[in-house]
Amino acid sequence: MIIFRSNADRFRLDIQAGRLWKNDELIHLPAKQHKILCHLVKNPDILVTKQELLEQVWGKDINVADAAVTKAISELRQKLGDTSDEPQIIKTSHKLGFLFVAKFEDQTTSTEHDSQVVNALTSQLESHRKVATSTDPAFIIYLLDVSGSMMQPLDGKSKLDHVVDAMKGIIKTMIERSTRGSVISARYKIAACAYSSTFRDVFGAIQSIDQLATKLDFRLTAAGETDTAAAFKWAAELLRRELAAYGDRPAPMVCHLTDGRYTTSSPVPFAQEIMGMQTADGKVLVENIYVGQNLTLSPVTAPHVWRGIFSDSELADDYARVLFEMSSLLPGSYAGLLEREGYSLLPGCRMLFPVADRGLLKLAFAASGASPISTGPLRPVAAPKHSGERPSCP
Repeated sequence: MIIFRSNADRFRLDIQAGRLWKNDELIHLPAKQHKILCHLVKNPDILVTKQELLEQVWGKDINVADAAVTKAISELRQKLGDTSDEPQIIKTSHKLGFLFVAKFEDQTTSTEHDSQVVNALTSQLESHRKVATSTDPAFIIYLLDVSGSMMQPLDGKSKLDHVVDAMKGIIKTMIERSTRGSVISARYKIAACAYSSTFRDVFGAIQSIDQLATKLDFRLTAAGETDTAAAFKWAAELLRRELAAYGDRPAPMVCHLTDGRYTTSSPVPFAQEIMGMQTADGKVLVENIYVGQNLTLSPVTAPHVWRGIFSDSELADDYARVLFEMSSLLPGSYAGLLEREGYSLLPGCRMLFPVADRGLLKLAFAASGASPISTGPLRPVAAPKHSGERPSCP
């Protein structure tokens, strides 16, 4: 671990793992920016030419213009909070190259807090590897905002119509993953609550995926306000009961979808309680899907190449930052399954999805069902039992 400072910030660079922390925040660096930073860090106060960086980062046999280096350095400076006018980390030597000028911290002065932060983040990224099977099914809770604004148009239909289509789509995907021959195994368990000023338990009870195969004709209607806190409270109560006898199953997922601010009390305390719930596989995951145009400062236009949100500095307002704090880090195992489906989300991004079209909504629901799965034969079982009496939707 290499630790260096600017006047305002403290950085920890793990060269082998390819990770950078700014203070206690994991910062996403694209591969080439990471390689540039590592090369500069290894050569402090030494002039590194553009040609040297081209050879070290892009390769000797690749024909790339000098402008590519300049652009990558500029973007790297933005991530670090550095400037070319008053450089504290990367200094430009005009027409010659670049120097790494940040101050290194003596490794012996690294505090126990550093290790705790890095270990905690690494643990989150490397957990959630339990495979969903018919005997150890994954458990997913959907909290769906059906307030009146969900009737607003989006990409040719109402927001709510798109949400229903996307949810049916991910359920069908789970059914396909659970089917061998004509038998659907109980690889997933699903609960769903549609909330506004009132609540509806969409399926009537926790359903295994084989049971849901005959219940795909559900519909939702939109009206009323946005009582998000009550929805998260319901999820917390349900999880407390389920986790009492959960066993060695994949850590549960709570997927929350909304299109606006809550109109009652804050859901944050309940979301934090849920994110602190521990299983043998890792902590309960919370995903947030925001259906609207203005969650991020820069629009996301290409779902299959988007890498995810890593910092609240990418967000447009305070409510977006609330959702950011209520969103878990994407585990590496989830990123791996999504990669096999053609997506590019990186481990460690927040499970926070800005949805402005159908493609992004499909990605967001794909993430909700990305618990690791086996590729071997499935063993059919009867509908699984669940622990205790289930709380009704408020």
